[in-house]
Amino acid sequence: ALGTSSFWFLLGGTTLRHVAKAGVEVHLIAIFQWRGLDAATAGLIFTLWVAMNIPAKLVLGYFAHRAPRRTTLAVGVLLYVVAFMLLLNAHEVWLIALAAAIGGTSEAITPLNWGTLGDYFGRRYYATLRGVINLSYSWAWLVMPVAAGWWFDHHANYSVPLVVASIAAILSAVAYALIRRPPL
Repeated sequence: ALGTSSFWFLLGGTTLRHVAKAGVEVHLIAIFQWRGLDAATAGLIFTLWVAMNIPAKLVLGYFAHRAPRRTTLAVGVLLYVVAFMLLLNAHEVWLIALAAAIGGTSEAITPLNWGTLGDYFGRRYYATLRGVINLSYSWAWLVMPVAAGWWFDHHANYSVPLVVASIAAILSAVAYALIRRPPL
């Protein structure tokens, strides 16, 4: 597996996806408040973000068996970009809620990500390969939230963290789009 470009594109896509979402998801309620929501409404819309994950996994599971994995993964991560751009520009509650629904839907690609790893490389070394990929992105859950918080503390906005997250999500989509089933 380590000798295939498919593994490295999957690792890169997964890592960049976590880079994209880590700083934003840890700060979601604060981002919603930055966009003008009170704490209670921000918490409610955060619940929408999380709850969208459930029906979205069912819908994405359906499409994952009818479209190429790489396409489904790439489109799924691009939903983050749509959500982040809405959050960057939204001031109305309904637009922030729409961003939450779209962002939560994007989370549904997580099982497809791990299913692709298993389908492409089998079960024998699945845990080891997943561990390598997990190690590749774990740092993002420490660095990106701190960086986003630092930016907000110094500039009183989340504009740059949302743009950086969008760029990382676009690069993730490119990496996912380049995945091909390896000839093992």
